[in-house]
Amino acid sequence: MTCKQTLRRRPSAVAVFLFLAACLTLPGYAGEEADPEEPTSSAPEDAVIVGDASPTVTSALQGKEGVRIQTLCTHCNSANIQVGGLSQDLVPMSQDGFPVIGGLATSLVLTVLPADTIAEAEVLKGPGEAAEPSQAAGGVIALTGADPGDLPWLDVNSGSGSFDRQFANLRLAGELTEQVTASVTFGMDKADPIDDDNNGFNDVGRVDREYYDARTTIALGLNHTLNLATDYIGEDNFNARGAFDIFGFLRDGEDQWTREDTLLERRSHRAGWTWNQRNGGTLAVRGLTADRDQRVLSQLTAIPDLFGPGSDQLFDRFQIEEENHWVGASYDRPIGFAWRISTGIESSYQRVAANSVNIFTLIGGGTPDEAEEAEDKVELQSAYFDAGWAPSTKFDMLFGVRYDDVELSHDEINLGRVIQNSQEDSQVSPRVTVRWFPSTGWTLRFLAGRTFRPPKPILAEVCCGQSYQDSSSARPETATTVGLETIFQPDPEWRVSAYVARTEFDDHLLRLVAWSQLFIQTYALANVSEAQADTAEIAMRYTPGGAGGRLQVDTSIGWLDFSNTGARDVPVEVAPPSFATTQTVLVPMDEIPYRPERTGSIAATYRFADKYLVSIGGNYTGEMWIQQFNADGISPNGLEPEFRRTDDFWIGTLSAIIPLNETVEFQINLDNFTDELQDDLGDPTTDYNWGPLAGRTWSAGLRIHLNR
Repeated sequence: MTCKQTLRRRPSAVAVFLFLAACLTLPGYAGEEADPEEPTSSAPEDAVIVGDASPTVTSALQGKEGVRIQTLCTHCNSANIQVGGLSQDLVPMSQDGFPVIGGLATSLVLTVLPADTIAEAEVLKGPGEAAEPSQAAGGVIALTGADPGDLPWLDVNSGSGSFDRQFANLRLAGELTEQVTASVTFGMDKADPIDDDNNGFNDVGRVDREYYDARTTIALGLNHTLNLATDYIGEDNFNARGAFDIFGFLRDGEDQWTREDTLLERRSHRAGWTWNQRNGGTLAVRGLTADRDQRVLSQLTAIPDLFGPGSDQLFDRFQIEEENHWVGASYDRPIGFAWRISTGIESSYQRVAANSVNIFTLIGGGTPDEAEEAEDKVELQSAYFDAGWAPSTKFDMLFGVRYDDVELSHDEINLGRVIQNSQEDSQVSPRVTVRWFPSTGWTLRFLAGRTFRPPKPILAEVCCGQSYQDSSSARPETATTVGLETIFQPDPEWRVSAYVARTEFDDHLLRLVAWSQLFIQTYALANVSEAQADTAEIAMRYTPGGAGGRLQVDTSIGWLDFSNTGARDVPVEVAPPSFATTQTVLVPMDEIPYRPERTGSIAATYRFADKYLVSIGGNYTGEMWIQQFNADGISPNGLEPEFRRTDDFWIGTLSAIIPLNETVEFQINLDNFTDELQDDLGDPTTDYNWGPLAGRTWSAGLRIHLNR
């Protein structure tokens, strides 16, 4: 078995065809054509219009309905996409009905695309619908892409910024025929490394990024639509800071780090077919495939020839190969005036394979060719059914059930030993939403639902440590959420919502540092036997004059109490690099770490009479608990029994658009103008991936856009 193994098992399409056959037998379905006079469905009343002065999708989403996106580690492929303090694992994201897959790869794709690529973003709180993904304890973020026919036919954007940043992108969009619209975007982004704390070691490496995104919509008659899309991003990250150089520290008595490079390529392809029928029903079939190739190159030490020739040279510490496949089919239709049903099936497959080099093998005189090989696979099959009932204009309800079945497997060759294990699990998850409209402008929404989250391979989003960690030893997480949302929207100008929820977790999945040796922190998955998350959030949107007004303000504030209600000592299975067998490490905790207790956001856009547009945004992250380690890095497993409490911080952004004529505009952006920076980036006794990686940066450039 090698990292380049071919895929041995993919999701079967048989279930999809059986599902389609069942849909075709429903009364009133076969052969019906869509009524050309039938009005198209409007956007949800609580959808957020994304477009503003922000240069990219990511910056435009910041602050909308409590959404917060932050890059955590450019080496590890990890990012934090939050709603109300809950991470993306509990608040999955979708785009046009397709799941958005990947850690940092997710935010990168959204970061580089122009903001008007996405037309709307809907944040739905809690697992109140069976159609929501199995793990959506906190809710979902649903993005709707812009119709290529509504975009400028030519859009060119280029500029420069801090740290010699150079960027450019070109997009072509429009109607190719009466039935076909398409868009294609190409771009690049380059920047020098950043040493924010001026200690001689780069906190963010030099970036060399290229990408493209292409999508097309084909109208196959009056009632059939085919959507195709593909995207690619390649990023090379050079001269970044790697692990703590314990050998340099012992020699010179000063903190030192090794160098690390990361080479990342990520591709995805999507295809979807939608069939609208005359009676209001819709059949949709979608599929995607996404893959990631990543190499992590590290120094053993910065001291030349300490362990023989080439000790200070880069070697392939990790070679990671990830592939994801997903296919889904859904059907919904009204029945009479009061009922609507929705059903669907989904199948997903994730495989992460890696070759990793054990640092202790090199210290002992081994070579990088003596690599460990491992592969984790997660296969999830799902089916759901929702029934909606609206007996009057004052009341409606949605009740449904979801079934999820997962199979996990792990294969590993470690120091000549072959390790294989697997497990299976399943769950039936009932979900219900009840809405009451007591008076004009008021909505009360009660929801309750079960969720199910299988463990994913540890190297799907992290590359810390010197030994591949077996994720299949972790158990799937189950949870029950009960929530209440109150919405007041008396007119298009105002919308205020308040959301409170409690989620009870069994076997809560948590990524923790399970081993620290030579200040090299090795992550592993753990199960917290019982945990409880109490969430409260208030969000407000103000748009005087409606969607076409000059001012739009979105703001939110959230509270999160995420505590360990089970055994205080959480067992974590880890394969330490200096041991031949798996060890059980007990990590004591009262609160769930890496979850901020307070969050806040604000995003305001104002258009002046002469069409100048200014946007200001801010995201607040409150205090949180993080792990800390013994100052004696030579001793193995130097985990301290008490977690450390971080400082709170604001990250502010400012953007402006100044039209120079009808087709050319000047754009300027100031990121992290509050100049916040994690204060322990240079401290090897803490986990450094929790705060901003870079301080204040700016960029400016010209955008040319030609409308039809």
